[in-house]
Amino acid sequence: TLAPTLHAGVRRFEQQEPHVAGRVGLSVAAQEWTPALLPRVHALAAQARELLAVGGWRVVEPVDEPTGITTLVPPDGVDPAAVRAGLLQEGVVVSAVPASRAAELTGPVLRVSTHAWVRPEDLGHLAELLSRVRG
Repeated sequence: TLAPTLHAGVRRFEQQEPHVAGRVGLSVAAQEWTPALLPRVHALAAQARELLAVGGWRVVEPVDEPTGITTLVPPDGVDPAAVRAGLLQEGVVVSAVPASRAAELTGPVLRVSTHAWVRPEDLGHLAELLSRVRG
């Protein structure tokens, strides 16, 4: 992997001159928005888990799991990285996760992150695209 090369002494700025106001503002925003948005995120993720079990894709998380992430195990012979690339061309952003990323993974997967601005029709569109994938 490629790692950025830091010039000598650059790290000292990170410790001595952090953007405190920005960090405080982000913390306050997260505290204010989290209670309002989490129920929507969880509801959208539950909908995603119901819709995305198509065309041989298997959803890992239970429908009512309190998270915005949905993990999809591909059908036999389907490469999640290739599917991700195709979905990007359709304007759909998902993550392809290699098995090396987590001990519990037995193979590569797709991860769908629902956030508060995802629309139900976006999930339906993704389900339609995934149903067309063939190994």
